[in-house]
Amino acid sequence: MTFENKVKMSIEDWRKYENDEDYEFAYGTVDFLSTKKNSHNHLYSEEVIKKYAPTVIGKWVLAEYDNFEGDVTEHTENQKIVGFVPQQDIKYRYDDDNDLIASVDIVMSKLYANDVYSLFREHNYRNVSIEELVGFTPETKNYMDGGDKPKIVEGFNITGITILGLKYKPSVPNANIKLTQMSEKEIEKEYVKYSEHKMAEKDNFVSHPVNKSKEALDEGDWNGDKAKQDLIKEKNFKTLAKSVCMKLEEGWEDRQVTKLGYPIMNIKEGEWVYNRKGLASALGYAQKENESAVVSKIQKIYKKLGLDQEEKMNDILEKLENIENQLKEETMAKEKEKVTPKEEDVKVDEKETETTDTQKEPDTKAEVTDDDTAKKEGEPEKEDDTETKMAELKSELETTKAELETYKAKVKTLEKYKADVETAKKDSIVQSTLSQIKGSVDENKYAEIEKASKECAYENIGAWKNNALAQAYVSVMSKSTEKDMLDMGMVQTEKKDQPTSIYD
Repeated sequence: MTFENKVKMSIEDWRKYENDEDYEFAYGTVDFLSTKKNSHNHLYSEEVIKKYAPTVIGKWVLAEYDNFEGDVTEHTENQKIVGFVPQQDIKYRYDDDNDLIASVDIVMSKLYANDVYSLFREHNYRNVSIEELVGFTPETKNYMDGGDKPKIVEGFNITGITILGLKYKPSVPNANIKLTQMSEKEIEKEYVKYSEHKMAEKDNFVSHPVNKSKEALDEGDWNGDKAKQDLIKEKNFKTLAKSVCMKLEEGWEDRQVTKLGYPIMNIKEGEWVYNRKGLASALGYAQKENESAVVSKIQKIYKKLGLDQEEKMNDILEKLENIENQLKEETMAKEKEKVTPKEEDVKVDEKETETTDTQKEPDTKAEVTDDDTAKKEGEPEKEDDTETKMAELKSELETTKAELETYKAKVKTLEKYKADVETAKKDSIVQSTLSQIKGSVDENKYAEIEKASKECAYENIGAWKNNALAQAYVSVMSKSTEKDMLDMGMVQTEKKDQPTSIYD
């Protein structure tokens, strides 16, 4: 049965979509959050995004349509609901800069958001911006939004996704929405595929987290084929594949091993981690095959892990060793040449000993003497070649040693810079923590905590902070039963004064 009669509905554009297989809803995909630096300078880690991104499920897609502009605006108090985020798994992927991107599918009403939907029929790409409740780390929560110092996000709760007009830029780079033209049959097909996939995951697939830190780097043996076989067994295959393999050919989404190229990660102790030999192997093959895009990706990973500096140092040391070995071999050969008589000279001596003056003809003697003289005349030339080669090697050795010293100085400077940064971070945490607990503990306890901070290394400052706050908490709770209120910050957006007339 078809429903053709419109009853008690004031939707003038209903007839525009009556021939569509789905005249009620449009469907799209939104990239809503990433680890890239944003205009607020709020720092989102991969772990925090993956933990709290699902808060977007069931939330609203919002927009305010401006009739004068003929476009949507930005975050305003007059936004209206134009769609929602249905139940689903959040999709994750990595871009060319190795930044994590979170995306989700949305449903938009054609009938009740006709003006907004029409914009996508003309230009199927819009920037978006999320609205959220945010919690920052205690030491960064008072930093200014958009300032030089990042505010580190500990957690968040997304309340909505706002569609922005063409002249507005998103806070998160490349946050956008695109609509897909899908019929009811296509939707049903995708749902069946999704259901089958979930059942397969439940029965056969495994799940391992990703650890991209340098500390987790696998220094062991490498087996690229095994890495790919392990990869296709993962529940979160589509997300993992973009991290594990540097090149994905058409058809890779169907878990085809032959379409997975240049693997660089393997499973170690229950986690996907980078493998040093895997990185080196992929880089070598990519350079040989002139895969510039793959080479660029791997070099960025090398730099991120600090392996590029290590590789450079190893190359210099290997070069030094080779030059020193060559010099040693040349020197030994030269010394041996001085001590050991030549085979030709030995033969001549033997012949002269065995032959008397009466037995040897003057012509034969003369021939031997001439050959011997000719060979001896050639000897100084060979010595000159050796000397030249050794001089070149010594010069190269000195140059390489100078390069090594320059590099050591550079590393020393970087280490000092790192130490200074860590000291500054530590001091900031200490001062912030001490200011929080001052007045909550007695003077003796405060002095004890302050002394402990000075003796504490940067790596352990987090434990010191937790201990200091715990002592302050115990002290306060012993004096009062009054509960503290949890403070959550709201992302602030610039609001423009509403015009009072058309001329405004």
